[in-house]
Amino acid sequence: MFLTISRSNGCEYCVSAHSMLAEAKSKVPPAVIEAIRDDQPLPDPKLAALAAFTRVMVTARGLPTRAQVEAFLTAGYSEPQILEIVLAIAGIAELFDAILSVEEAGVYKPHPSVYGLAVDRLRVRAQDACFLSSNSWDAYSAKAFGYRVLWCNRFGQAAERIPATPDGELRDLSALPKLVLA
Repeated sequence: MFLTISRSNGCEYCVSAHSMLAEAKSKVPPAVIEAIRDDQPLPDPKLAALAAFTRVMVTARGLPTRAQVEAFLTAGYSEPQILEIVLAIAGIAELFDAILSVEEAGVYKPHPSVYGLAVDRLRVRAQDACFLSSNSWDAYSAKAFGYRVLWCNRFGQAAERIPATPDGELRDLSALPKLVLA
């Protein structure tokens, strides 16, 4: 993915660096690495779909068509993997320990098993984690599960009448590090 991003951005230095990393650390066959580096067709259809969709995300600035998303998903990928591509393009993928999706739980919020994904996957206690939401119903459900909760109230809305209140409120994400680390 990073090699495809580098190739799409025309950064020869990045292509060289990511080629070296791919050769040293990935399980991608050398022929595939060479094909990506040389902008040639890939022999593996699934990897070809990944490279094609990654190029689309770079060139369309994160706005693929519905048909392009469907082609990616049909190739055997998932919606959380789309987010992985977005994070890689933004250069912040290494800041995330995991990408969690309700797909894993098989149910939607506000079902408790959705809120349990982070606890299970990251091996943390709910009270030691911070849950951020812009939806008060979501914040309430996370609070009921045991999380420390921050409500991102971007538009200064009145608090909804729900049984619990968040532990904090912020207007934008710039205040998040200070609140989480407090």
